[in-house]
Amino acid sequence: MAGHGLCSVPNNLIAAVTLALYLAVGIWLAGCGQSGPAESIVLPPPIGLAAEAPATSRDKSVLVALYIAMDGENWLNNGDWLSDTPVGGWHGVITDYSGRVTGLALAHNGLKGEIPAELGDLTSLEKLELWRNELSGDIPPELGGLINLKLLDLGENRLTGGIPLELRNLSRLERLYLYVNELTGEIPPELGALSNLEKMNLSGNQLTGPIPPELGDLSNLLLLDLGENRLHGEIPAELGGLVNLEELFLGGNKGLAGCVHDALRDIPENDLSSLGIPFCPAISPSVSDALRCYYRDKVVY
Repeated sequence: MAGHGLCSVPNNLIAAVTLALYLAVGIWLAGCGQSGPAESIVLPPPIGLAAEAPATSRDKSVLVALYIAMDGENWLNNGDWLSDTPVGGWHGVITDYSGRVTGLALAHNGLKGEIPAELGDLTSLEKLELWRNELSGDIPPELGGLINLKLLDLGENRLTGGIPLELRNLSRLERLYLYVNELTGEIPPELGALSNLEKMNLSGNQLTGPIPPELGDLSNLLLLDLGENRLHGEIPAELGGLVNLEELFLGGNKGLAGCVHDALRDIPENDLSSLGIPFCPAISPSVSDALRCYYRDKVVY
């Protein structure tokens, strides 16, 4: 998996064009017989020439903190980092037209150490790709503040601790990759609130506990990989409602029991046969309809 850069107009070009227009308007007004002192000509401040916006300045501070915390001097590629070049020119940094950081593509780049909590302040961030580095420590709960994030890839590192509950706040998230780390604890049921999620890969960790039935609420899910963990208990029947699922991997979890929902049988790519668990008996349409009617009409006091 690799990052994809976004095209953007260089800030210095925007500033140059804006300055030219600014001066042209001033000359035109003077040529049209504008009377009175020069102070009477009021023009808006030129875009791109004003002092750096607070949000942009904060983003730069976060990148500096990241560089210092993760041994930036020894990265495989740290081109233009901490230079006077606009941050959009720093290796792996993607910015929008206003200079806000929207992407960090620093996979396989020799980053070391713990992910700084300040990273959660990059509120315009849409892609965070830090896979295959030497990251350690916990996943900062502050990453739950990245409300515009669509891709979070921290795979193939040495991260420990649990999956932060705060990730439930990433309502726009489409890809969650935490595979091949040393994560422990249970899979948070709160991840079932990520309604836009299309791919979730938590394989190759040390996760324990049951598979949360709430994952069955991820109606847009195409890939679910929970393999090679220490999960146990029954496979929730709710997973049978993932009608868009194309890939399902649960192998390597020796504690799984019960039966596999019959609806999962036809998923194009799966490893369900490796579980040694039978498929649940299919429910005939008549029985299924009867059950729906029962629960629909049942009055709960």
